[in-house]
Amino acid sequence: MKTNGLTRRLVWSVVGLLLLAFVLRLPFLLLRGYTDDQDTWGRLATVAAARGFPHVYALELAKTSGVYPPVYYGALELVGHLFAWTGEQTYTGTLLQNAWLKLVPVLGDLAVGGLVFMAARALGDTRRALGALAFFACNCAIIYTSAYWGMFGDSLYTFFVIAALLSVQKNWVEAAACCLVIALNTKPQALFFAPLIVWALAYPVDLKRWARALAAGGVTLFIIWLPLLLTGTVRDALSTLKGTVDTMTVISANAHNFWYLVSLGQSEVEDMTRAFGVVPLRWFGIAALGVLYLLCLWRLRPPYGANLYAAAAFIGFGCFVVLTQMHENYLYAVVALLAIVWLERRWLTVLAFAISLLSLANMGLHDIGFTPELFYNASRLDLLRWGNSVLIVAAFGAALYWFLRSDFLQSKNDSIL
Repeated sequence: MKTNGLTRRLVWSVVGLLLLAFVLRLPFLLLRGYTDDQDTWGRLATVAAARGFPHVYALELAKTSGVYPPVYYGALELVGHLFAWTGEQTYTGTLLQNAWLKLVPVLGDLAVGGLVFMAARALGDTRRALGALAFFACNCAIIYTSAYWGMFGDSLYTFFVIAALLSVQKNWVEAAACCLVIALNTKPQALFFAPLIVWALAYPVDLKRWARALAAGGVTLFIIWLPLLLTGTVRDALSTLKGTVDTMTVISANAHNFWYLVSLGQSEVEDMTRAFGVVPLRWFGIAALGVLYLLCLWRLRPPYGANLYAAAAFIGFGCFVVLTQMHENYLYAVVALLAIVWLERRWLTVLAFAISLLSLANMGLHDIGFTPELFYNASRLDLLRWGNSVLIVAAFGAALYWFLRSDFLQSKNDSIL
């Protein structure tokens, strides 16, 4: 079922799936999410709305608990204005304020879902594009992250990462550069995918093409930082953002990855601890990621299509597994990317379902809302968490094997299940 045009039936199918996605998320708007983070975001939103988001960087709260780039704070300012519009000038944690905070990631989910459909459809098969959207719309890990926990920026930066990848696939050089810059100025996790996108943009070698990309990215960066330039808060912002890497310096911030596995769940160890008294653990993780990146770029070949999204998913999964300071919700972008290609190969189908379920388990076993400690004693809970880390690392090992063994990354051509 291939089509170059948007038929009425197809439009209604997409609208229906997006409406289903919203309906599935709607009940969670009235539930308390990850309250520690939401309280921080709520307080920052009210200050951003009262003073303008550039002034948030001067707050001690921004330096310790809310280290985010400008686009993120711009979105929080909009939420602060919604608070004021409903007569709540200060953040008190009401259910309505909770719903306003969660509405942004939920609407972000719908936007990402639309892009997932567009990217999958650009690969040439409309049925699989609808399947990609359905997988994302109903995905338990995605719903848990955005609608239940209310993770504010995950869907936002993922939207622009996928938009950049889609632009690379379409050879829209300027759009790819703009989307990458916006993603990097939304949440630091976009850095995981930046080298891959820049590498893909560099082909073919064309100085005019590179100049266009640099110009578009530069203009976008200037527009984003213009409010900070006008308010004289650039120095505060740069000083705060420099502290990003030192916000939570543990080997794992509840992410069930390699470090959680080898530490037997004792993940509060400082990641600058020197292994064998020589090299900090943080640098071990960065070196491992460098090796994975080189393997991926070595295997990846243009022209770009499904192979590009699969490579991005592999890199995102690798970052989660080998880097320190990872949080339990950091697989959101990986699941979204796999949704685009989950029907391209059987092993991608298995991987997409496995990561979705393992990500859900990772978050659920550290949930501060329903508190799994009420259902399991400490030793049983530790065993479940450690067991989930074994499965996640094993899944990554399987993904590495499949990516190295398969020729999938070397061609944009797909194969129907």
